[in-house]
Amino acid sequence: MIFGENLGSCHLFDEKKADFYKSRIDTQIVEFFDAVYKELRIPLTTILCLVQLLLQKPEISNEERKNLLKLLEKKGLDISNFSEETFDIVHSAFGFGPRLRIRNIDVGECFSNLKNIIKNQPKQYKINLDIKNKDTKISVDKRKINSILETIISKFIDENKDGVKINIEGKTSNNSYILEIYTNNRELNTKTKKVNDKEFFRYKIDPINGKKILPSIFVAKKFAESQFSDLTPFDDTDKKEGWRLKMPISIYI
Repeated sequence: MIFGENLGSCHLFDEKKADFYKSRIDTQIVEFFDAVYKELRIPLTTILCLVQLLLQKPEISNEERKNLLKLLEKKGLDISNFSEETFDIVHSAFGFGPRLRIRNIDVGECFSNLKNIIKNQPKQYKINLDIKNKDTKISVDKRKINSILETIISKFIDENKDGVKINIEGKTSNNSYILEIYTNNRELNTKTKKVNDKEFFRYKIDPINGKKILPSIFVAKKFAESQFSDLTPFDDTDKKEGWRLKMPISIYI
């Protein structure tokens, strides 16, 4: 027995052994799988209800049936995307690289999701966006790059519940495209730049989609390294501190 001993029909619970084995369980892993369960429960329940509706209501019109099937497809794709992103977070956290879909894309296309990320933030958080050289082609995995950006922005927001001004600036530099995400709050930057190598995921509260699992800064750095990019904290002046994401410019046009 793990937590006790069998004495005939009597089972004695050993609290010391229970505490010992419990202490060996990584809290992060427990929380992670709890989060995965919660993320999957709603779309799977929706799919089950829609399938039951289609089976029990044969009189549904073709148009209604088509709309329900489209909703089923969307929920299925949501689960597929979530599973892929979650798999990559776990793989990277334990030393394996994520699966990548690197392609040559324009900077403007790569960061097109930034406007949606900014729009979904509470009003007390001001985000200034200044992306230059949008026609420059970079070789990256768009989804992983956007996960990195969401992680940094959400971490800045988590560290300052009263509101904060976040600046996002991008420009070319030699053979790289540099994106800087920073605030002018020195104390906040000091907190945000700390990297916990035991943390491999974090929550983002999305007002539309609810909770969302994001990679931690530790995993985000691995996402960057796996595609020949670099995510590092920077401190150029007393007023400008944050994170710098350096991505390779494509040599193929």
